[in-house]
Amino acid sequence: MGGLFHELLLILQLLLMIVAIVFGSSSVSNYSEVRCRETENQALLKFKQGLHDEGGLLSSWGSTEDCCRSWKGVKCSNKTGHVVKLDLRLHKLQYSFLYDQYYVETTLVGEINPALLKLHHLKYLDLSYHRFNSTNFLNLVSSFTNLRYLNLSNTALVGTISSQLGNLSSLISLDLSNNSMLEVRNLDWLSHLSSLRRFEMSFVNLSMAVNWLQVINTLPSLQHLRLSNCELSMVNSTTLAQTLSNNFNSSAASLSTIDLSVNKISSIIFPWLFRHVNSLVYLDLSSNDLGGPFPDDHAFGEALSLVHLDLSSNRLQGTIPKNLENLRSLQVLDLSHNNLSGEVLIDFTKLLPLKELRLSNNSLHGSLPKSIGKLSKLEVLDVSSNSLDGTVTEVHLFNLSLLRHLALSFNSLTFNFSSSSLWSPTFQLDTLKLSSCRMLEATFPQWLQSQKKLSHLDVSNASISDTIPNWFWDISYNLRYLNLSHNQISGIVQNLSSRFIGFPTIDLSHNKFSGPLSAFPLNTTVLDLSNNSFQGSVSFLCTMTTGTLNYLDLSNNLLSGILPDCLTSLQNLVMFNLANNNLSGTLPESILQLPRIITLHLNNNSFVGEPPGSFRECRYLEVIDIGENKFSGNILPWIEELTYLRVLRLSSNLFSGSIPPQLCHLEYLQVLDVSHNKISGTIPRCLHNITVMTQEQSKEATIQHFYVYLYAYFNRTDGSYGGFLTNYIDNVCLVLKKKGLVYSRNLGLVKAIDLSRNKLRGHIPVELTKLKGLIGLNLSENFLTGNVPREIGELMHLDSLDLSRNQLSGEIPSSLSNLSLLGNLDLSNNNLSGRIPTCTQLQSFDESAYSGNPYLCGDPLPKCQTDEDDHDEAGQGPITGGSDERLWLSASIVLGFILGFWGVSAPLLLNVCWKHSYARYVDRLGVKIHVILTGS
Repeated sequence: MGGLFHELLLILQLLLMIVAIVFGSSSVSNYSEVRCRETENQALLKFKQGLHDEGGLLSSWGSTEDCCRSWKGVKCSNKTGHVVKLDLRLHKLQYSFLYDQYYVETTLVGEINPALLKLHHLKYLDLSYHRFNSTNFLNLVSSFTNLRYLNLSNTALVGTISSQLGNLSSLISLDLSNNSMLEVRNLDWLSHLSSLRRFEMSFVNLSMAVNWLQVINTLPSLQHLRLSNCELSMVNSTTLAQTLSNNFNSSAASLSTIDLSVNKISSIIFPWLFRHVNSLVYLDLSSNDLGGPFPDDHAFGEALSLVHLDLSSNRLQGTIPKNLENLRSLQVLDLSHNNLSGEVLIDFTKLLPLKELRLSNNSLHGSLPKSIGKLSKLEVLDVSSNSLDGTVTEVHLFNLSLLRHLALSFNSLTFNFSSSSLWSPTFQLDTLKLSSCRMLEATFPQWLQSQKKLSHLDVSNASISDTIPNWFWDISYNLRYLNLSHNQISGIVQNLSSRFIGFPTIDLSHNKFSGPLSAFPLNTTVLDLSNNSFQGSVSFLCTMTTGTLNYLDLSNNLLSGILPDCLTSLQNLVMFNLANNNLSGTLPESILQLPRIITLHLNNNSFVGEPPGSFRECRYLEVIDIGENKFSGNILPWIEELTYLRVLRLSSNLFSGSIPPQLCHLEYLQVLDVSHNKISGTIPRCLHNITVMTQEQSKEATIQHFYVYLYAYFNRTDGSYGGFLTNYIDNVCLVLKKKGLVYSRNLGLVKAIDLSRNKLRGHIPVELTKLKGLIGLNLSENFLTGNVPREIGELMHLDSLDLSRNQLSGEIPSSLSNLSLLGNLDLSNNNLSGRIPTCTQLQSFDESAYSGNPYLCGDPLPKCQTDEDDHDEAGQGPITGGSDERLWLSASIVLGFILGFWGVSAPLLLNVCWKHSYARYVDRLGVKIHVILTGS
């Protein structure tokens, strides 16, 4: 029995082996028979031939005859051998630290060969991040009617999206984002894509697609929608609201992802939005035009699946609704940059999954909720720029072990860690912003010693009056941004060349640092050491050889010596400020061979000699302030080459010669100050060609310059860097209204000419009165002659006018009384004569404004002689026989009347037509004479 069983078992095993061999060989045979179709193989090769592939992305194409085997990005059907998937997207992108964005290092570039249409069975096509020249590319793609997945994002598409895309009725996913050159007239074709689940078209101008929301509302399967930065608006909002309310497609699938950020969408979107409240997982409406009160009708409180909510950078008002506590799945809450007010009353212990909380730039007040300290998963906390007050203690931060970004700046918060010397936080911060938060003990927070991963630290204006502890420089090895400005920190700054990483920003300004300037990191991009007591030379600049420095401010210190001739390495320098120091010597050629410099401040030093001709290489200069030095020679005869110049301040130097007519070619010039020099000649008549000064309105209140602030991108593991453009608001000290004032945030509104204290001669050119935008004109202390132009009253915006200490003659033009904005006037010490025009404005100045003109009279100066005569005639009562003068006056009046009557009027009596009219005239004249004689 046992032997029989053993034989049967062997037979069964043999049969199984035979079956496996048969079916196995059949499978191999079937697989070997499924090969790439020849027509499709050739189509792909022709597609490759039309492209430039520097990166070798398609290098595997052609290595075998079968495209289904090993061709990168090509996938075939295992049953038919047809190409069903072409995925050529680039998975590895580079990161630009200059523009804070990813970019593709190598792409496919060229024409799309129509042979690609031979791929009739294609279901998946991804050509993102490549560059194709064909303007009819979209029409070609619309022929792939079996497509279910299409990604043409970042392909620089050009042309108009036609209704032919509606042919792709099987599409499930469509991504056309980041094609800014696309022209979209409407989105009606979308309504034919009934299977569409994912639609992305961010960074494409959809401003002409006014019915975009109605079309989106017709897609029954849509779940994922991204239309960020598309110029979308809510046209005919009332009609739209009614349409969406009455005709909402109840069969439409509920959206889970909505990104409509950076558009012009108004609050009318909310009713449509709340139709999807039960399915929403991700919602981003940031940077729109949402206004009015924050929706508090429990709508958001019902979005129980919501994970991401971003309503930042809108105009929402009111308080933060407490029903947000219902969002128990929420991980990101961003309500920053709105007009929200009131206290934060949310109990954050009900939002334990929260990872990011951003409430900055609102008007929130009250204390920081202690319940935030229970958010054990919190990574980002930003409540900066509000009106929060009270004290922050360890309780607020105790359980936040995952916290990496903490921003409490610009509130009225006080830090009080009673056991700060013992407390060691469980978190390791990447970013800490405590600007304008008061440190109760006025010393460096000891707990910072435990933070070994800090890359961004801002404790500016924090009431710290202390020296920098030695341990602080140990944590600086990982810093990329350091701001200790506006404190009372003292001591010497040690050699920092080996500290910091990346491209650091260092701001130690407005403190009490002293001692010599030592070395700083070579890759520094922003260095602000202004308003301290640093001493010694600036030779450390010769070590800044990498060319990354964008912003350098060493002003208001005690620096001395000459400028080293090694500055040509600062090729990216935009802002350069050495003002208010003790620097001397001539300017080296290298200082003005900086091709990107925009603003240069060297004022109030002891520089000598002529500014070098290499100035002309700085073609982007907008502000030059080299006043209060000892520069000499002629005024920069090549100045017209600086075509963008807006402020030129050369005051208090030793410049001589005449004012070059080339100045008249600077059409953007709005401040010209060459006062306190030795300039001779006449005032150029062509100054009215300075276009900006002739314009009454200014485009902007500030003069600001942009420079690149570099930092490390958040993903620290990839070693890449990011950056963004930031702005510097320029400031210049100008003498207006006889006061030296620093103009900063309103500098863009200042249009002024100051030629005072020179040796100018000749007349004031009438062309100056065409500069209708002027608010300040100072020509004092020269040798100007002639009259004040009668057109001076056309300078309607003039706030300060000083023509004193010249040799001007003639009368004060009556048009001067038209200057209703005039706040300062000085015409003293000239040869002006006659009566001061009568108006409230001119009489409001005291007599010092007119003194030193011996032939000038009238209020506020002594009255003119004619005024006294008129007063005697009309204001002293009836004439009586007690005064010989009055008697002779009376007699003269009567005699004049008699002679006038008989010599002129009597002949008229002969004319009957005039007789009665003239009698009435005589009667009225007699009444007037009677009043004069009797005083009654």
